[in-house]
Amino acid sequence: MDTWGADLAYLDPFVPVVEELGGVRSVELTEAVVAESDAVVVVVAHGRVDYEVVAYQGNLVLDTRNILCRFPLQISRL
Repeated sequence: MDTWGADLAYLDPFVPVVEELGGVRSVELTEAVVAESDAVVVVVAHGRVDYEVVAYQGNLVLDTRNILCRFPLQISRL
C-alpha cells in the first residue's frame, strides 16, 4: 500500500511490530487516531480493543468480524 501513497497503521495488542512491512509498529487506539483515519478495517475481534471508539469515531469502518453489531449505528451490509 506504500507504493500507492497510503499511510498504513494497525493495532494489535499481540503483535507490536510487523517486520515484513518495514518495522511498522502497532498504534495506540485513541479517538484522534481513529477519527484521522480514512478507513478502519476490523480483521480480528480482540477482547482488549475499545470498539466503541471505532464505532463512533471511524469515518469508514469495514467490520469483517461483525463486532460492531452491538452498537446502534447506521450500517450498510455488503
